Amino acid sequence: MKNIWEDQFEFNKKFFEDMGLDVTKLSSDDKIKWSKEFILHIGQELHDLINCFPNWKMHYRNKEMDDHFIKSNIKEEYIDAFKYFMGLGQVLGINFSSVEDVYKAKTEVVKQKYEQNRQILELKNHEVIVFDIDGVINTYPECTLEWMNKKYDMSYSSIEELKSSIGIEKYEEYKEAYRLSGDKRFQPVNQDTVDSINELKLKGYKIVLYTVRPVSKYKRIYHDTLYWLNNSGIKFDAIYWSDYSKEDFYKLGLKIKFVVDDTLANAKLFAKEGFKVYLLDKYYNRDVDDSLYSYERINKVSDIIRSV
Repeated sequence: MKNIWEDQFEFNKKFFEDMGLDVTKLSSDDKIKWSKEFILHIGQELHDLINCFPNWKMHYRNKEMDDHFIKSNIKEEYIDAFKYFMGLGQVLGINFSSVEDVYKAKTEVVKQKYEQNRQILELKNHEVIVFDIDGVINTYPECTLEWMNKKYDMSYSSIEELKSSIGIEKYEEYKEAYRLSGDKRFQPVNQDTVDSINELKLKGYKIVLYTVRPVSKYKRIYHDTLYWLNNSGIKFDAIYWSDYSKEDFYKLGLKIKFVVDDTLANAKLFAKEGFKVYLLDKYYNRDVDDSLYSYERINKVSDIIRSV
């Protein structure tokens, strides 16, 4: 496969040289222009491929070619589309090593999504326990701050101090860099939470994780999160991505025994919906009067295991 990729690259390199361009040094405008060209050509080749199928038009049947596939034609049109598809990747600056890595990562994501779609239906017949990820299972925000301090040679003691010093715009820039760095695969865990989750699993409870990580905007976060969960020994049945909106989580129709969260606003929201909520105590989620709300503040997740 690597030889095929490199062979196509040599052809595209020569093609772009004839256009007075270097395929490895295309500007953003050139990448957009030529990507559109390759996508259009891929579409045309796929149309040529479907034209190799006998009687594919619902309003026309060719009696002489009824159910007759000319396999050599199908193979040729398929390869034409495939060559343009490789060319599209090369125009976008994707190398073969990236293709291998991202293919493997995407395969894991697709498998997990496929299995989870079935699991969600089964989970509706069971009582589930819901855990937030950031701040409950990992050491957020400390892990984020540690990465930023190291990356940008800083020494802030809190996220709040960092934001106040560099400003929100710069902080969001750093946060995006963190999300794209792949470091989420190696975040330290809150071991008490992990041990508690695994103990609940041993007791037969179903565990659903939820998160507001913006997986729609930064697609690599999905696999980075799966990699981290699997390599941290965290047992769970499903993971739900809310993308900054919790309301859609309720539409799953799950029978929730209780929720563990670290965000005050989320705890109030879940409690308002009538769910039992445990709020993991953090310096950033203190409220003037917890008694006004129907959630219970805890210092660590293991504190509630005995009562489950």
